[in-house]
Amino acid sequence: MSDRITLTVANHVARVCLNRPDKRNALDLEMFQAIAAIQKTLRKMHELRAVVLCGAGIDFCSGLDVKSAMHDRRGMVRLLWKWLPWRDNLAQRAGVGWRELPAPVIAALQGRCWGGGLQIALGAGVSRIIEFGGGIGPGEADAKRPNLEGIIKKAMRGLEPAPDYLAAINLQSLQNAAELVNNPA
Repeated sequence: MSDRITLTVANHVARVCLNRPDKRNALDLEMFQAIAAIQKTLRKMHELRAVVLCGAGIDFCSGLDVKSAMHDRRGMVRLLWKWLPWRDNLAQRAGVGWRELPAPVIAALQGRCWGGGLQIALGAGVSRIIEFGGGIGPGEADAKRPNLEGIIKKAMRGLEPAPDYLAAINLQSLQNAAELVNNPA
């Protein structure tokens, strides 16, 4: 498994961490391949209750590593090539692959979440901003975001209709997920 991503599983909650803090978790070909491999591994873990997706360091993900893309043009072709028109390419799979997992995915966002990082976060069922500073795009550092945790708790208490992905988890799973993000092993 690549060192670009770390995976820990405890109490039926998986913690997937983008692990390239020196580059602000920028996406290169190896990172895209590691994301696809982790998604494949997690699809086989039917006992999972939740998956928490986060980034190491101060940023969730600063998007594509343009410098590596310019140096590895053949790799970028592999990243964007579709063998079959109705299948996802590797870049698309990094975002939409989270929806194929047997458990809901919670993206714990901090710092910058730009470009491909935003696509990855949007692929998760729930995106929770735990420390907002860098924004989802340049010039959006002070944008206001809804309190998703409150929305989730209301849905679980039956005060609001629950989205499909919330039907499979309970408050304890969310608390375990939050604990994993706040206190990584």
